[in-house]
Amino acid sequence: MIFSSCSLVAQEDPPKRPVNNYVGVTYQAGKVLQTNDFVKGQNASGQVIDYYQSLRLEYGVKTDGRKMWHQLYAYPEWGFGLYSANFFNTEELGSPTAAYGFFKGPFFRWKKLSFNYNTGFGLTWNWQPYDSEANPYNIAIGSYRTVYIDVGLSLDWQFTRRFTATIGVSFTHFSNGATSIPNMGLNLSAPSIGLKYNFKKDPPEKIGHKIPDYKDNWEFLVVMMGGVKQVEFDTTNTGLSTKYLGVNYGVFAFMPTINRQISHMVKFGAGLDFAYDGSINAQIDISNNGELALADVPFSDKISLSIFGNFELVAGRLVLLVQPGYTFWRVEIEGQKPAFYQRAGLKYMVWKDLFLGINIKAHDFGTADYIEWNAGWAINW
Repeated sequence: MIFSSCSLVAQEDPPKRPVNNYVGVTYQAGKVLQTNDFVKGQNASGQVIDYYQSLRLEYGVKTDGRKMWHQLYAYPEWGFGLYSANFFNTEELGSPTAAYGFFKGPFFRWKKLSFNYNTGFGLTWNWQPYDSEANPYNIAIGSYRTVYIDVGLSLDWQFTRRFTATIGVSFTHFSNGATSIPNMGLNLSAPSIGLKYNFKKDPPEKIGHKIPDYKDNWEFLVVMMGGVKQVEFDTTNTGLSTKYLGVNYGVFAFMPTINRQISHMVKFGAGLDFAYDGSINAQIDISNNGELALADVPFSDKISLSIFGNFELVAGRLVLLVQPGYTFWRVEIEGQKPAFYQRAGLKYMVWKDLFLGINIKAHDFGTADYIEWNAGWAINW
């Protein structure tokens, strides 16, 4: 038998239960962090962009323990949302809208209160991106679409059987991962206030599992990664019609990794990063008639070898990963990115030991280098 503070249940999967779901709305008003010259006032309006407002609509599900990871994460919430922000500068920034998934778990929970961490990841569109002629000051956003990342803290109070009030604070980041440049990104921080409507007056009791002891497990990962990175060239006085030209280059990597899973939730490990970055030492040739050609650059200039640490947090099929890395071999070229880099991302086990994922590779703990799409195979023993 398996025990619970709420009820006793059998080891087998429980019978089908109603979903404990809700809808919510959240309002924010706060600061645009002054991380680039565009928001500091070097824009068409000549005004500092330091204030914004946003609205989020969310559909969420409160987990009930029907899967063991629900209990491991103290019965978290997950769901999907729509986000809209206003920077009071639609001519240069547009009216960005995002669709995202979110995960929300409690640090502490009382009868009617909970103190939580919140994460969100998605895609933003409807920006007014950089254009060398029509929008030349916007070095923050270089594409119509960007990634949306949000992390924060909140306090929830269920003041009636149907309604829950929430207050919190969060940090929001927008970037396209250098798929189109300029790409300085936007960073926001603001308090929030919200209201949730719970569809169930009396949600089903939470299922409690007797968590079995975990026997440490080793796994070897075979990971292949690919992406695109854009480099901007100044083509003034070259005969081309545009002043700046963006050229896309492929980035690829093979990353063998070994992990030791020490609990139902946590894995630690390390790996090697054999990478090819076509944008390194990228050069172009402009002929007299204005035709563009890529310059011949040694293949070895674009190769690097790195070592990285790996931390993974497991929630069912979904895995959150963080990887600090260091490049110990590469051809030294002027203007290179720092040797120390950071990687953060998500992967999903789509079939047995096969997974697909998306990462953001960055440096200086906040400057995105590019977005990585990856696939891999896990071999366990």
